Amino acid sequence: MIYRSKIYITLLFLLLSIGFRANAQYLIGVGAHYDDSFREWNLATDDEDFEASFKQRWQMQNNWLEWDLIWGNENGAVKQKWKNDPNQWELRLNGEIVTMKTHWNNDFNEWLISDGRHELILETRYTGQPDEWLLKKNTYGTFSVSMYYENDARDWVVKDNLNDDISKAMRLAMAFTVVYQSSPKK
Repeated sequence: MIYRSKIYITLLFLLLSIGFRANAQYLIGVGAHYDDSFREWNLATDDEDFEASFKQRWQMQNNWLEWDLIWGNENGAVKQKWKNDPNQWELRLNGEIVTMKTHWNNDFNEWLISDGRHELILETRYTGQPDEWLLKKNTYGTFSVSMYYENDARDWVVKDNLNDDISKAMRLAMAFTVVYQSSPKK
């Protein structure tokens, strides 16, 4: 009798965890909304009906320093921390703040991404070639973002194999860093 109840509890736990995992959206790609502009990005997830995007907040002013983030029915923002210093950015989503800053001052090939609990180092695979980005250490799993077409910054493939300790805000911060740093400002 005790053995049977342990099996039922284990099965219930497995079903519940699968159910919760199935409701989560996973980022699988990022694409420019327009072919001739990098001011709006559509975020592709494993759920075709899920809407997510990055949009430049002040498009008419050609201001590249503030962005709006939509993740389903959650709203957030990404902005350069200091007006005259492109080395540090912040992403805010549902009370969580993620900092993105260059590992070395004015070297935009390597970024420290931190939520205060975890710190990840995101870098270009080859210095000076922003077509492929990946995590430097795999303590929490792997994460990479690469151009879908060679030398075309409009479409990106995201391969996310990070463990559940890394929040969606951290993942979005890495995706934003890649597309922002790799795209022409037009």
